[in-house]
Order: sequence, then C-alpha cells, then structure tokens
Amino acid sequence: MLDDVLDDASFFTKYPELSSDSALVMVVFNDYLQRKFANREGMRHELKFEEVADVEQCIIDSKVSNYVIRH
Repeated sequence: MLDDVLDDASFFTKYPELSSDSALVMVVFNDYLQRKFANREGMRHELKFEEVADVEQCIIDSKVSNYVIRH
C-alpha cells in the first residue's frame, strides 16, 4: 500500500535522489502514518539522523498525507 501511495503521489519523481533510499522512505512514511500525520515534537533539532529528518520533510512537503486522507 505504501508503494502505491508514493507512486500515486509521484514522490520519487519529485525526489529522485531518494529512490536509492526507498527502504528508509518507507520506514519514515510508515512512522508518519502511525503518528496520524502529526508533526514530531522538536523534529529537526532533536533527530540524531539528519537524513531521517530530511526524508520526513520531503514527505511533508510533497503532501503525501493529503493524498492518503482523500483516498
């Protein structure tokens, strides 16, 4: 299902540099879904891994959550 949502939202078309990190994208996206699209408390400055924060920001910026909620 996550693959379909990301495909329908053209996520990897918008962020081709993340295609080699698709497993990380799936984990971060699943976490974001589990939080019901709520922002992480202290998101950017508290995350130890900048790459994870960057992926989450791309998911937020691409409005994937809007696609999931509508469908």
